Amino acid sequence: MRKFAAATDYVGQDTDWLTEQRTGKRIAELFEQGENIFRSEERRTLEDLMKKAEQPMIIATGGGTPCFFDNMDLMLGSGLVIYLQAAITTLSYNLRRSYMRRPLLDGKAPEELELFLNSLLAERRKYYERATLHLNVEHLKPLDFVTTVQSYIKSYYKQ
Repeated sequence: MRKFAAATDYVGQDTDWLTEQRTGKRIAELFEQGENIFRSEERRTLEDLMKKAEQPMIIATGGGTPCFFDNMDLMLGSGLVIYLQAAITTLSYNLRRSYMRRPLLDGKAPEELELFLNSLLAERRKYYERATLHLNVEHLKPLDFVTTVQSYIKSYYKQ
């Protein structure tokens, strides 16, 4: 996300990082207090971003963000929402390489992680499909991704 924002004229924001900064706690620590605590803090971060937006920005959210409260409505009411689609094997690979600990995924072997992601995606698909744009990123090179999304952004805001 940061690389994408840097390649555009937009400010890049990450709700997980901002939530950690605002609360002084890691996402895993918030989850240890209960998922509802984490989701409430995540929502507050999203609301703060929407209120303070003085210029266009790219906001990266966790996969659960659009699925709780009326977060998807808030996001759709604030701008273009893009659902980045990828194969489960790609998602699993990327999540295993991620620097950020994800409490819902901790301790899962690769095969177990893929089964879990399939189940999670089935639950969340109804939220993701409400996005303004669905973009399959499975075979997009980084430069092609940037060019494609920039094109959609320009087209969306010309309407």
